[in-house]
Amino acid sequence: TMVKLVLHNVKNFFPIAGLEFSELPVTSPLGIAVIKNLENWEQILQEKMDQFEGPPPNYINTYPTDLSVGAGPAVLRNKAMLEPENTPFKS
Repeated sequence: TMVKLVLHNVKNFFPIAGLEFSELPVTSPLGIAVIKNLENWEQILQEKMDQFEGPPPNYINTYPTDLSVGAGPAVLRNKAMLEPENTPFKS
């Protein structure tokens, strides 16, 4: 996931910097080398992940099944941080 995120960010950076992706091999050989390297890492890591059959039977999934649960105003999600009594320090 990290390699995919970095690859996505790098690919989005080049147009912002004024470099066309199609002209990248000529304008920035190092940039295209970085992209090729990241794509290679992505492929290698995907192949390694595909070797595993999945999580162990006693795996506890912490990813929420209902994605709307985490949605909402930040004030409601972080309500405990805003309560003055909720502190590890003695007053």
